[in-house]
Amino acid sequence: LSPGIYYMDGGSLSINSQATFVGDGVTIVFTAKNNSDWATATINGGATVDLKPPLSGPTAGMVVFGDRNMPEGTAYKFTGGSSQTFSGAIYLPKGDITYAGNNSNSLNCTQLIGNSITFTGNSSVSLNCNSYPTKPFSAWVVRLLT
Repeated sequence: LSPGIYYMDGGSLSINSQATFVGDGVTIVFTAKNNSDWATATINGGATVDLKPPLSGPTAGMVVFGDRNMPEGTAYKFTGGSSQTFSGAIYLPKGDITYAGNNSNSLNCTQLIGNSITFTGNSSVSLNCNSYPTKPFSAWVVRLLT
């Protein structure tokens, strides 16, 4: 993807095994202009995903942005495993995120914001966010609900 903001207005972004999805300076916005058929995403194992957000502008530091009007529980499955890299924030405040990433590159910044987040497999994220215009997480902003 070339640098820019990409809008998914309804439907589903599906990235499956053997697909390559890369972009630098990219934000993907999930929305629905008619307030139904909210856009979702599914990334499966075997796909190569490497997305980096813009460093300036209205979506600086955000690689994925979810419309704040979406219903709670809208499903997003980022289960690409070790070949999946999201640098920056995945902001889906009402989304139910399933995440399976095992990228061992400690130079990445992956921040997950969702209504619920389920880690599967050998999931891991790196919080080396010094070069991104997002605030790093701390014990004061992360909370686990039981």
